[in-house]
Amino acid sequence: MNQQKTEELAAKLAKIWTPTGCQAEIRIEEKLGRPDIFLMFDNGTYFRYTEQFGGHERYVFSTKQGGPRGCLYFYSYEKDKITNGTYSHSTLKEAREAKRFAKQWTPFFKLACAESGALEATAHQKLEWHKAMQEFEKKTATPQEATHDTTTD
Repeated sequence: MNQQKTEELAAKLAKIWTPTGCQAEIRIEEKLGRPDIFLMFDNGTYFRYTEQFGGHERYVFSTKQGGPRGCLYFYSYEKDKITNGTYSHSTLKEAREAKRFAKQWTPFFKLACAESGALEATAHQKLEWHKAMQEFEKKTATPQEATHDTTTD
């Protein structure tokens, strides 16, 4: 993939993967002639896209600081399998944090994978994931955000 196509892909992924209300810092690297795209968000999460040998893609969404620690993976060759990144040597606290992270971010991750073209999903599935994201955002909104009426803006 040439530099221009990689930059276009990075811009597309940034539109899809940037969580609501966040700013993204984009970093592009090349590993063995394949793009490795990082998006670091100001809410303590990050996204990484890697094109692997054989044209397979890897999507990773994780925390880099703050909040529950966790990681979600999707490999294009695994069809519809989303993996919650925990390790057998994780402490009970780390496993609980990873479970909270997965519960919080899986709908966003699935929807973003589908919007990226990596995961096949029906319109109904996308709607369900979007609703789950909205419910989470309502639960975590500050009182000012929760009462702000955007219809008059």
